[in-house]
Amino acid sequence: MKHFVHLTSIVISDYKNLDSSINSGQLPSNVYRLYVNDELFSERTWIWENSNLEENLLIEAEAGEYTITYEPVIIKKTSYSIPFVPGKLSVIEGTAEIIDNTHFRILE
Repeated sequence: MKHFVHLTSIVISDYKNLDSSINSGQLPSNVYRLYVNDELFSERTWIWENSNLEENLLIEAEAGEYTITYEPVIIKKTSYSIPFVPGKLSVIEGTAEIIDNTHFRILE
């Protein structure tokens, strides 16, 4: 039986931990993809400076454990990826429990 769950996940752009080998002529790729397990939920271009973003995840799925992954996307060979890290994960509605910032469990 499928259950409906509404979660929020805070997305943090981790500019502080950029790779020091980046060439000065390269441009940042500020695009990321958000997956729940292997299913793509969102692809977004980061346009905000000095702020975090809250992603709303509306999920209808079987009971079980799920993983959230943020994947940076390289647009051009001359760009580098900005790291994106998950922040606080919260249940807004439905029967789920948070395991950590990247894992949750939908309950029976």
